[in-house]
Amino acid sequence: MAPKLKDILEREPGTMSRRNEIKEFGWEVGIPMLSNPFVLVEFIVFFLFIWIVVTGIALIVIVSTSHSFNFWVLGYALQAGGIAAALFAGVFLCIALLFFGNRFYGKYYLDNDGILYTTVRGQAFSKAPLFTVRPFPVGRIDMNKKAEKRVYWQNVDTIEPFEKWRVIGLKKKSKTILRLYCPDEEIYDRALVWCQEILKSKKQEET
Repeated sequence: MAPKLKDILEREPGTMSRRNEIKEFGWEVGIPMLSNPFVLVEFIVFFLFIWIVVTGIALIVIVSTSHSFNFWVLGYALQAGGIAAALFAGVFLCIALLFFGNRFYGKYYLDNDGILYTTVRGQAFSKAPLFTVRPFPVGRIDMNKKAEKRVYWQNVDTIEPFEKWRVIGLKKKSKTILRLYCPDEEIYDRALVWCQEILKSKKQEET
């Protein structure tokens, strides 16, 4: 019987018995937060979303209570939305820097069934600067807290490689369901070839 993803989380890559004929490999990686271009895009989108939603709510409340609408009312509503968005930004910045040190850590394990991704909060040795923009290699991670996410190949339609950032996006239709952050070029190349071969065999099975 083929092993499940949960059974390989704590095992080092390459320890699978060859008789099972199951390919697998994994890696540990440091992932920047504030200086991560993908996180920044999502942050800006959420910042604008909060601003627009709070502005709309404030506008409805002000107009319903004052029974009037003018540029002053719009200005107050925009100001309320801006304050809410700024508070969100401040909280995010504080958490990212004070609690996470602008980085968190991840573990990836890939096999023929899918990907097991573990987000780790803890300590790890790294020579990467504080505001690095690309994922970076780390030593042994001392885990304090972790959260797991499983993605199966049957739910992946396409891949979107970002060679400059050493990131591979796994997509279902137009939605990115997981990003593979790679600490170096070697792992990036291996992971990219792996994903391409898996999806190619998946398409062949479907036809």
